Amino acid sequence: MEYKHKYPFGRIEVLYGSKCVCTPKGSKEPVSITWCYCCKGHVHTLLEVALGQKLTGKVLCSSCSGGENCQFEFEINSL
Repeated sequence: MEYKHKYPFGRIEVLYGSKCVCTPKGSKEPVSITWCYCCKGHVHTLLEVALGQKLTGKVLCSSCSGGENCQFEFEINSL
């Protein structure tokens, strides 16, 4: 997992590998980005606990839907 700080204070971009660990076994076709919200939720929870802040987040792109990697964006709600 890689954290980037190119966004203004209070925003976090997370790049999460180039291989999806959540894609159904045997799937060779791109799957719906809906699968990626499970992974986003996991990263979301880890960041909320680590930062002690409530966050909102979204999936920017995903490797299982044809992107180069999984990319999420989070924003600290209290800022």
